[in-house]
Amino acid sequence: MKRFLIGKVPIDVVSVEAVCDIVKQSVKLRRKGYICVSNMRTVVAANSDKSYLEVMRHSIVNTPDGTPLTWCGKCWGIQETQRVCGPDIFDALLHDSDSALKHYFLGDTEVTLAKLISKLEGECDISGSYSPPFKPLEEYDFESIANNINQSGATIVWTSLRAPKQDFLATKLLPYLNDNVVLIGVGAAFRILLGEYQLPQGLLQRIGLGGLQCLRNTNFGKELCWYVKHTCCLSWYLMQILFRRFVLRRTPNQGLATDSVLILGDGLQALALSRELNEHGYTVDVAAQHREVVRHGRYIRHCIPIADEKHINENQLIKLIKEYHYRVVIPTRDVFSNWLSEHKATLDQMTFCAVEHPDRYNLASDKSLLMDYCMRHDIPCPNTVRLTQNENDSVVEKISFPALLKPAHSDGARGIKMVSSLDEFQQVAPQWLQTYGDCSLQEYIHDHDYYYNVMLYRYHDGTFSEPCIIKILRYYPISGGSSSLCETVENEPLLKICRRLLDSIQWEGFADFDVLEKGDGDYRIIEINPRVPASLRAANVSGVDFGNIIVSEALGKLRPLNQCQAGVQLRCLGIDIAWFVSSPNRWKARPSWFRFLGKNLYYQEGGRHDFCAMCASIFSGVKKQLDPEFRKEKNTF
Repeated sequence: MKRFLIGKVPIDVVSVEAVCDIVKQSVKLRRKGYICVSNMRTVVAANSDKSYLEVMRHSIVNTPDGTPLTWCGKCWGIQETQRVCGPDIFDALLHDSDSALKHYFLGDTEVTLAKLISKLEGECDISGSYSPPFKPLEEYDFESIANNINQSGATIVWTSLRAPKQDFLATKLLPYLNDNVVLIGVGAAFRILLGEYQLPQGLLQRIGLGGLQCLRNTNFGKELCWYVKHTCCLSWYLMQILFRRFVLRRTPNQGLATDSVLILGDGLQALALSRELNEHGYTVDVAAQHREVVRHGRYIRHCIPIADEKHINENQLIKLIKEYHYRVVIPTRDVFSNWLSEHKATLDQMTFCAVEHPDRYNLASDKSLLMDYCMRHDIPCPNTVRLTQNENDSVVEKISFPALLKPAHSDGARGIKMVSSLDEFQQVAPQWLQTYGDCSLQEYIHDHDYYYNVMLYRYHDGTFSEPCIIKILRYYPISGGSSSLCETVENEPLLKICRRLLDSIQWEGFADFDVLEKGDGDYRIIEINPRVPASLRAANVSGVDFGNIIVSEALGKLRPLNQCQAGVQLRCLGIDIAWFVSSPNRWKARPSWFRFLGKNLYYQEGGRHDFCAMCASIFSGVKKQLDPEFRKEKNTF
């Protein structure tokens, strides 16, 4: 979920369906909590009351109940913000077919509760009800109320005491409740369902003046003062948001005290990951040696220099983790992934390292070992043999030419060499073994001018998150390299192969596959990238937030609910310029290279939302291409 601030109050961008899924997931995973249905009354109250602000900051979700709150989200640039009110959530969950949902009604009068139970009898599983006395919250016997709820077997407690009292009640009851209970404050939803109250409808509701119906109440003067006050506050919040966004260039979450995440590594991966995590309410720092791009990132709090990535200063990183209290550390470079996996047992005592345990990590990071494992377990992959310094050339009899000479460990496409014959292999292999260490000789697969990238997250219980598959349509070097244009696709057979491999090695965490298509539907896994790749941005723009999935799992939060949209294109302009210069298909490529704008077209570098970082990234990419040593490393095909 994306979050935005109204003053100091966090509001979540959700739908009624998403809230229902979150509640059902909480019940299933036995993670208790409460949901606040927020409107202008609660936002104003929380901005002036620190105790209520803490209540809202620790909820599972704060839904935007009211058109004015959706305006605030859209002023932050989050156009998908929509109104999600308590009665809609109430009605949706009451009629949900999930058998695990057992409802308990807390609040209002005994007469109202009796009418409600009578009306809903046979429509849902009602565990019980309780009408608390009309007295201050401090006088409630919370333990007794909670015991009654626990004994009833309820999993959803609907509280109808009007905000903010119902939200404070939730925090008081929560410590005494079972682990699978979710409390939801829905205000007057009980009486609305009974037809005694009506929600604002029509024009007044659409233009944000639904509160005018409050003026019909008996205490006309008090309600009029309330309405005028909150209308003025809304105007102030809207001006504040616009000033923060366009003048101060702040992000929707900046200023919210949140968990801190450290990204180890630079480049487009760090930019994409920092933006995604910031949108979900996390504070992000980056530690890297080369900072010419990431230091311009709008979504990064601190950009911390590292002297030499090849010789990592262990004491410096441990000091950083302790000083800033990073909850999660995520690598974006192989050198950091290797180091974190090697020291995972020690570092996990201080923070969560988003890498696999050394045994599984080494299997994935060593391309030769992985291919050998796949061949032994009948998982589709190219025919591959491992070469070492001490082995002779007899192993190559298993591979026909042309073939690929590949380092067992490499960063990106560096060091991959096509050899057309045995003579060429015998000439090149000693140099490659000396330069890169252990290598492999792999069957060359004639691709279809594209390849696939599959991103998956496998939870510790063996289930999978929503996947994202991208089809790499253009890449540089054009003989095989980094994506310059990709498109999200659906491909269930491809997913089954990748899931099968992760299940086989009992993988836990994020995995990024590169897959070739040998024939029509004949897919071959060529590697797993055991760190966060630059393609994470493609998943993010298509609706799957793997960064948020990683951090949520690390912190024991609810699993994010995502849905991947097919047909979304991501363009890396810096690399695409190099592709245009090098490719003979520059004029006839589809989609056209000259298509710079479109409904489902996004930019890897950040686009207009992170314009400075985008310019720095394009400049850095062009600078790399002008470096003959870099071109030599990337163009070894």
